Amino acid sequence: MPANASLAVLVAIDPTFSAVMEGRFEMRGMLRGGEGAGLSLEYDAKGLGATWSETETIALPLGGLRGLDYRRWMRRGVLRLRPARMALPAALPGVDPRRLDLKVARRDREAARLPAARVHAALAGAPPAAPFTAAADRLGLADVIGLAYLADGFLVLDTARRRLETFVGDFEVFKIEPAALSEVAFARGRAADRLTLRPRRPDLLTAFPGAHDEALRLRLQKADRPDAERLLEALRGCLARAGA
Repeated sequence: MPANASLAVLVAIDPTFSAVMEGRFEMRGMLRGGEGAGLSLEYDAKGLGATWSETETIALPLGGLRGLDYRRWMRRGVLRLRPARMALPAALPGVDPRRLDLKVARRDREAARLPAARVHAALAGAPPAAPFTAAADRLGLADVIGLAYLADGFLVLDTARRRLETFVGDFEVFKIEPAALSEVAFARGRAADRLTLRPRRPDLLTAFPGAHDEALRLRLQKADRPDAERLLEALRGCLARAGA
């Protein structure tokens, strides 16, 4: 990438409910980097009527990302960082670790668009990881969010628990041998898609947070359908080899 095409753009980060509860009412930062050097996000935060915090920096190596998307949103631009693992953006408390939306001011849109496209192209061969949500109780007050991906021959569910939109507990990783699944089904929906994992034994269902009848059902956003379908294809390949 030419030096003048490297990424260096001011961004705003909308605080989530969880971030507000932790006292961060406003967040801003600078996203830097390029397709060869990886990315870094320098950010600070401010509470209600408080001064800005000290600047902190998060390293975002390209090997830990599965995409960097750019889109127009009203008069602004939005850079969406899509981590390959849940723990990657964990140093930025309160954000959704499956995806991080960085808003770009109108004057900086062109400075962000082309470098972001080149970084995205460099990540085109990244292994698929599908963001999901699963119910953790029958009242809908708690849920589990995560990323599903394949690693070392296992289907990995990289998860975090939420209650009333606030993160509770630590990240948890569940590894499932493809041979332990009797069925993998993917259903498209108008509002969202669903990935159903039916285990041969009930151990998986009791280990995973929440109450699940016979199968683990993961809800996926339609925007993540390409990643989900790539993951499904790879997972079915693993199942075919396990059954051979």
